[in-house]
Order: sequence, then structure tokens, then C-alpha cells
Amino acid sequence: MFFVTALLFEFEIGVTAIALGVFAAALVVSLLIRNVRKTRFLPAIFASAAVACVLLICETVFVYNPAMEYAGKDNCLIRAEITDLPELKYGNYYYEANILEINGEKTDIDVRLSSSTAIEATPYDIVEGNFNIYALGSSDESFFQSYKSKGLFLGAYSSDNAYSVFQVDTDEKPFMYKIIELREGIKKAIFKIMPDDNGALAVALILGDKSNLSDEIYSDFTELGISHVICVSGFHLSLWAMLILSVLNKTRLNFRICNILAACGVVLFMLIAGFTYSVMRAGIMMLVFLIGNIFLRQRDSLNSLGIAVSVLAVFKPFSMGAVSLQLSVLATAGIILYTLYLEPEISCALSGIKNKFLNKVSGKVVSAFMITFSATAFTMPVGLVMRNSFNFLCFPANMVAVPLSGASMVTGALGALLGQFVPVGYNLPSAVAKLLCRILIDFTSWLSEFKFATFGISTDKTAVLFCGIFLFCLLTVSVSVLKKKVYTIGAAVFAFIFSVCLISLSIAESDETKITVVDCGNGTSVLVSCNGENILVGAGGSDFLGASDITGLIEKAGGRLNAAFIPDADDSASAYLSDVFREVIPDVVCSGKLPDGLDLLLQQTEKRSFTENYSTENISVKSYNIENNYCSHIETYDISAVICFDPSFDYGALPDEMKAADIIIFRGNFPFGVFECTDSFYILNAEEERAVNVQESFNISGNRFVSTGGNGNIIIRALNGDFKSERG
Repeated sequence: MFFVTALLFEFEIGVTAIALGVFAAALVVSLLIRNVRKTRFLPAIFASAAVACVLLICETVFVYNPAMEYAGKDNCLIRAEITDLPELKYGNYYYEANILEINGEKTDIDVRLSSSTAIEATPYDIVEGNFNIYALGSSDESFFQSYKSKGLFLGAYSSDNAYSVFQVDTDEKPFMYKIIELREGIKKAIFKIMPDDNGALAVALILGDKSNLSDEIYSDFTELGISHVICVSGFHLSLWAMLILSVLNKTRLNFRICNILAACGVVLFMLIAGFTYSVMRAGIMMLVFLIGNIFLRQRDSLNSLGIAVSVLAVFKPFSMGAVSLQLSVLATAGIILYTLYLEPEISCALSGIKNKFLNKVSGKVVSAFMITFSATAFTMPVGLVMRNSFNFLCFPANMVAVPLSGASMVTGALGALLGQFVPVGYNLPSAVAKLLCRILIDFTSWLSEFKFATFGISTDKTAVLFCGIFLFCLLTVSVSVLKKKVYTIGAAVFAFIFSVCLISLSIAESDETKITVVDCGNGTSVLVSCNGENILVGAGGSDFLGASDITGLIEKAGGRLNAAFIPDADDSASAYLSDVFREVIPDVVCSGKLPDGLDLLLQQTEKRSFTENYSTENISVKSYNIENNYCSHIETYDISAVICFDPSFDYGALPDEMKAADIIIFRGNFPFGVFECTDSFYILNAEEERAVNVQESFNISGNRFVSTGGNGNIIIRALNGDFKSERG
């Protein structure tokens, strides 16, 4: 059910219907063949796959499609119940809410409300007003799939903040409001004893709340592939459950009573952690384990994992598309399979070490490495496609970070509890937690400096190739357990092939130049990436989600902005600049005039004139100001592009070498004299109606032309002198 649902999640319902027909036919055939029917194996597979298809179709027809009927409707009268605390991002406030009514019609649709100012409401208060409704993630496929997997299909915003808030009495709010208060109380208690980066890390470890972590710390964890330790997951829940159970077992309580209390602790932790999919997976598995103890029944780890995933698939079919759940399930499966099949072989091999101390130490080290390797091996295909990179230091990083994070989490929680009664100076657990958190932060910061260990993958096809080679290598290594020389030699050969392909292809792909023209309405926003360097040309437009789109693109490109080129403070060139710079600060800003209020954000940034030449090993930029009309010429070793900020720009006034650019990007209308460059590829950044009008002129001229026009970003990929365009 898990694999079928995860694979079909991103396809249209028609593909799922065809798959249902295939699996149903296979089920019937398998039941008609006596020998196959007796084994029950294939019938069970086909039946579960067919059920997975049915669940996906039902969720699409009865939940997703009815909700999407409201997408694109403006000025709707909405009555919604806020269900959580706000998230401050991109300069906006985002609230998860449940829509109770739309234009007087009763509904039950989860939505993401956004507002430029904080809504004066607490969870489970009612907000009522006129809102514009849109489809979440419509401009980026990865964001769309992420929201969809969470059951969030729609976003809503009020263009003039014309809404009313109806306060609900605390006594009338549901039980989850108490859980939210408890979560905030724990957070405040942690910051009371550690009011710095150490406290922010402790909050992330204990509650999974990463909002207070600095961009640098979060980037270090992500780059090393250990971000799972700062996301509440099965590791955290299992640690707490086993800690509670071990403490209770030391008391004189009945064995069954201990397990019942531990189960209650598991449920409470799931509530505090917010019922994320990975926590629910781990919680159900742990409850199966504890229930097995209560009824004195033998447990099976793989069956427990199957039960957990099946429960989620039945009640939340789209959850199978969540990357966090996929990573959680695959990592758990890898660890379970290692424990069942490889660990006995390794333990037998290590038993030859006669020295007891060396035997124990080597056993611990090998076990930690193999568990990390097993989890990484199974999650690598998803990780490669998701992050487009792989860091070989993730193995030692995990071996150190996992035990450190576990110890930090426990001591931090104890320190926060004691901090309510004991002065900070006498709070030993808090001092230990602070030390452990600092060691973990410094350790990840140090490892992240070794850039050579990160291999980038810029295309999905390359990622798929890596996944196939790696899995084939993994399969061969697993078979080598049979101790036949042919398999061992095969494992070594394929490991060598994998390493050579990984290094050579990643080096080749890292040279690609990527130019993304952001679909931002009436404005100019272009991100250029080449060999790990990112520059932003303009940050303007009229689209509501423009700031989040730009920031999201920078995050996907590595999270660093080397330079920004902003001609003036006009909205068409810098409307989103403040919001973007709150999330990521550029190393260099070349500007004519910046919007007010950016001085504090740019204290550490080198400031240059807009027309001053900018040149690095990878990218060179020359900008022009001709009669207060601006343009920038960008060149890499693969491609050249001219970006015109003003529709009235005189293109003929540029030097001849600039006119021969491969790509010409402009806003609103084509510049004067631009048709002289008949071999160029033209990209228009404009709203839909304007894009249609300009399209007619370009069709007449016979030039190659594409526009954003509200249909998504335009991406140009260039390598070895050739380039292609795609929409994303």
C-alpha cells in the first residue's frame, strides 16, 4: 500500500484508475491459479495494491476535487476557524485554518490563511471576511506536492485585511488548545534556561519547532543530511517511550500497568509534537509494541511498520506522498532489515576479537555505522531527488549527531522542568544540555566547511541514474552475505562504478548555468545560478506570492545569495526586496536606489553602484542606465542574457556585443529595436492579459518567444553552449 500510493501520488487520477484495473485483473488471475492462491503471497500484494488505488481515487474524487473547485475565486466571504499558531515567513503571517463556510455554504476544508500583518486571534478563534482563494504551490510542482500530501490544497488572503475576528472563550475551545498551550509552555521553559542558539536547537530537538533556528545552523544540518535530528520523528518518540518504560519498570508497578502508562506517554508526545506523519508512524509502531507487551504476544518489527503505514494510508491516503513520511518509512525499513539479516552475521564476525574491551567498542562503532548506512541506503533515492545533492560526511555526522541529539533532548527537557523550581546556576541538566547543544552546533558547522564532500546533482534524470546504480550496488553487497566470491567481487565492481559515476557526472552537471525567470506578475525577478554561485537580478512584481517564490528558489539553489542587482526602489524592480533580504542576505548589492528600511539588514553586505561591473570566476554582469532606463547583461561560459527592467528601454543603444545575447528578458513590452536580434530567445515577464497581447506581436515577427503570463516560472538550462527552456 505504501509503495503503490507513494508512486501514484503525483499522477493524474486516470493513471491510478488504469493501475487499479491492472492490479484487480492480476488479483483475479492469482486467485484462479491454485498453487499461487495457496501461497497467499501474490494475492495479498495485488489486493493491497488495488486497495491503495481505491483509496487514492476516493480521496481525489471526494476531498481534493471539491476543494479545488474554489481555487481562483476572489472576494469570497469566508468564515474560518484558526487551528494553530502563526508561522512568520517571507514577511507574512501564515495560519492553518478550517473553513466552516464559503459564501454562506457550509464546508469542511483546511486552508492556509496568509496576512501581511498578524491576525489578533488565538487558536480556535473565528475569522470572517472577504478573501481571495488560490491553489497552493501552483507556481512550483514540489511545493504543490508538499502541500497536497499534508491535505492543504488551498490558500487564502485578504487584499485589504478587511476581516473580523470573533474571540472564543477559552473554556469553549477544544482539547487541542490545551495541547498548544502546553507546547508553548515547554518552549518558554527551554528558552528560560537557554536563551540563545542552544535553546533554539533544544526546542527543535524536543518539539520539532525550527522557527527559532538561525539560517546558518539549519543550513549546516541540511547540507550534512542530518536534518532529521531536528525534526521530531520516530527516533525522538522511541527514545522517550523506552525511557519512560525503563523508569516505570524499576518501580513496583505491575508489568502491564507500566506498559499502559508508557502507551499514554506515547500518545501525549504525539499530541505535543503535532501529529506529524513521521511521529504518527513511529507512535503507532510503538503502541503496537506496547500492546504486544500488555497481552504477552510476540511482536514483529516489519509487521508493525506495515500496520502503521496501512493505518495512515486508510485515513490519509495523500500522506504517502509526504517526503518526511517516505524518508521515515524507508529509513525504518532499512534499519529493521539490517537488524534481522545482517547484524547476526556481523556480530558473528566480531566475536573473533578476544579482548573484551575492543570487542565491545568495535561492536558499538560498527553497529552505529551500519545502522546509519542502512537508513541512508534506503532513503538515498528519495533524498537525491529531493535535495539534488549528497554529502558523504553524512555517515560520520549521523554517528555523532544521533547520540548527541538524544542526550541533548533528554537533558534539555529535564533542565526545563527543573528550571521552574531551581535557579539556573544550580540546574545541572540545563548546563549539560547547553554544553551538548553547543558541541552539536559547532560539530555540524565544522563538518559543513568540507565542501568537497558534497556532490551536486542538477537534473532528475541524473538523480534517477544515481539511485539505480546505488540500489544495484546495495543489492550486490547484500547478496555477498552468502560468502560466495563472485558476489563479493561483483559488490566491489559495482561500488567502484557507482563512485566513478557519482563523481564524474556530478562534476559535469555542476557546470550547468540555470536562469529562472520568476512568474511575478508585472515586474522583474531573475535568479541566475552557475557552479554554486547565485545572483538575483531584480526582486519586483505584483504577484502575491512573489517573495516566497524568490526565497524558495534561493533555498533550492543552496540558500546563499552572492550578489543582488537592484536599479531603483520602484515596485517593478524591488517590491519583494525587504521580504527576501529578511530570509537571505546577499554578499554584494549593486544598486541605484534601495527601498527604505534595508540599512539594518545590509550592515555586513558590500554595497556597489548598479552600473559598476561585477565579475567572478563563473558570472560577469555589466549594467547600464540609459536615460533612467535600466538593463543588465549577464554572461557565463555557457550563455549570455540581457535583462531589461523598463518596457521603454532603447535596446539599440547597447554595445553591439551585448545585442548578440542568447536570451533577452523584458517586462511588459518589447524594448525599442529589440527585433534586430532575430537569433535571440525572448522571455516576457508579464501578467496573463498583457502576455497574450505581446504574444501576437512576436508571432508576427517570427521570433522564438515564451512568457510567464501567470502560468509558472521560465527556467533556462545551459551547458556546453547549448540551452533549453522549461516551465517550472
